[in-house]
Amino acid sequence: MPNGDTTQYALQNQGYINLPSSGLWTFQMSSNDGAQVYIDGTLVVDNNGYMSGTTLTTVTGTATLSAGFHALHIPYYQR
Repeated sequence: MPNGDTTQYALQNQGYINLPSSGLWTFQMSSNDGAQVYIDGTLVVDNNGYMSGTTLTTVTGTATLSAGFHALHIPYYQR
C-alpha cells in the first residue's frame, strides 16, 4: 500500500465479462468489508458496509443479460 498501511485500503477492479448465452445470471461476492458488483453500471450485488472481524459475508444478486461482453466494475474496501 502506498502509505504502508496494510489494514485499511480501497481498490477498484474494472473489466469485461463475456457471457456465452442470454438469460438470468447469478453473481456472488464474499467479503469481510465493503464490496459491490456492477454490471453495465447497474448494481447487481451489494455487500457493502463495515463488518467487524474476519468472517466473510456472502451476498448474491441476479441480472438478466444478453450474450456477449458486459462491463464489470467491482469496488472494494478493507477496514
